[in-house]
Amino acid sequence: MKRITLFMLSFLLIFSFATEPYEAATVKLKGAYVKSTYKAQGGRMNIEYHDLYLTVADARRYASKAEMSLNEAFAWFGSGFIKGAGPYLATIGFIKASEGAIVASEIRKYTDKNQSVRITIGIDKNRPVSSRVVRYWNEKNQVSNLWK
Repeated sequence: MKRITLFMLSFLLIFSFATEPYEAATVKLKGAYVKSTYKAQGGRMNIEYHDLYLTVADARRYASKAEMSLNEAFAWFGSGFIKGAGPYLATIGFIKASEGAIVASEIRKYTDKNQSVRITIGIDKNRPVSSRVVRYWNEKNQVSNLWK
């Protein structure tokens, strides 16, 4: 019983760090920032959107911060050797690293062509769910449909 309790507590502690919502402004912006909140009656829905309109230089800085650092990668790798919880922790680390690398790659698709980007960060306040969407931004139109 003691082993199970220890396993569950350590798993919950590590998992809470892995599912934190993305920070909206991790770089100083020269573009623009818009925050919008959508709620439904009765509290069934509470979603926050953070739109970052980034110039090419800001987008490159954001992409470098979106990727996992080498120290963080080693920490997740080392956690894989913990008896019992290791495979689960290593999987969480892999998912976190993969998501950051995908976002950074999508940003670099635009910045390599010298194009500015719009990053929409969606955070569901009722559940531990968040996502990032990367799109082209023409540096003129700051208000557009999320699903374009």
